[in-house]
Amino acid sequence: MAENLRGLNSFLKKFKNYKNEYYFDEQIFNQLLSDAKIYLDEKNVNKRLIYYIPSYSYHSYKKDINHPQLNKIKSMKNKVREIVLKNGFEFIDGNFYLDKVEDRLNLYHYGYPTHFNSFGYKLVADQVATEF
Repeated sequence: MAENLRGLNSFLKKFKNYKNEYYFDEQIFNQLLSDAKIYLDEKNVNKRLIYYIPSYSYHSYKKDINHPQLNKIKSMKNKVREIVLKNGFEFIDGNFYLDKVEDRLNLYHYGYPTHFNSFGYKLVADQVATEF
């Protein structure tokens, strides 16, 4: 995919509808992973991981609450997981590992919705490393 896409934003534009932050086109995402599977088969790549990065919105809510926005996020994650597994990729749920952090906003610079800070990236890297 790197030969055709430049950066995460290009990847997201393949299936994300910016009018609704938590909506994605399942058919386009499925086709994208299907194409990636064919490409990886041609390159004889056997270890195929999709790391599901939790959204800042997910982390901004308290743990273990029932909120409509969280339910929407969880529903999307489950759809993503289903498509990922159907296409022969391993699904790594970042929520599972990062939820172990007591105050999840400490994963971000100053607790704002930006990129992970060094602590957040280290935890992601540790989780991916354990999957190899």
